[in-house]
Amino acid sequence: MSRSNKIILTFSWLSLFLTVAFAVTPAASQTPPQSVAKTPDKKTILEKALHTYYILENQGLKSFQCTVQPDWKKFTDAVIPKPTTGEDPRLALLLPVQYSVAVDIQGDPKITPILTTGGTLDPSVQGVVAGIQQTVLGFFQSWDSLVLSSFFSPSQEAAYTISEQPNGYKITEISGELNIEVLLTKDFLLTTMKSTAPGMVIFQKPQYTRTDKGLLMTGMDDDINNGSQKVNIQIQYQTIEGFQLPGKVTYQVTFSGQTIPMDFTITKYQLPKR
Repeated sequence: MSRSNKIILTFSWLSLFLTVAFAVTPAASQTPPQSVAKTPDKKTILEKALHTYYILENQGLKSFQCTVQPDWKKFTDAVIPKPTTGEDPRLALLLPVQYSVAVDIQGDPKITPILTTGGTLDPSVQGVVAGIQQTVLGFFQSWDSLVLSSFFSPSQEAAYTISEQPNGYKITEISGELNIEVLLTKDFLLTTMKSTAPGMVIFQKPQYTRTDKGLLMTGMDDDINNGSQKVNIQIQYQTIEGFQLPGKVTYQVTFSGQTIPMDFTITKYQLPKR
């Protein structure tokens, strides 16, 4: 799990996404000491959790490239007031914009805007394109740490505190001002992750589907600062050279009574030769 810096970066895209939206739219009880079980074996629990999930690194994939195509019309219909007649001219400028994604062997994504028509980006949409670029970056940072690589790291057991709970286990990691608590069932299913830092409390509840190679994350519900922002993410997968990789990602970001949608289609995967 020792990926605190990446987790902090993962959350940063939320505020950036909302900044874009505003830019284009004006406005548990403790167990008694006598019933506490003995301290569980950390390495054993981490190893069992590691092998519970579908992890691409375990399947032999550590890096890749792909192309992300946002559904610009769906996004602009939600956040940009329509003109009296016709479409907003900015939509025509956004439709050719895609993002090139390169995830290196360390699991770090690099996101680059590209124009299918060539040329340079019009200044009037640079802010929107930069904001959605951060959203795409945030998705891959979050997804990489849960699907590309493992959230659990037996080799770094010293960084964790693990306590047995009535229904499973709680794993705690503290890194500077960031405190992460992860709840697992007895079957090592990750049910809730709570991340706390100054001015920020985030609850995440992932969803999984069972495959013959472990649990594959297919969605996530996030609650930021006690409901002030909520994010729902759904992931549809496709099989590329035997690997399960995202084909479509659907976001619903809710804040101040407003819901902002953003869908991505992911294609043109390039995988390292095996």
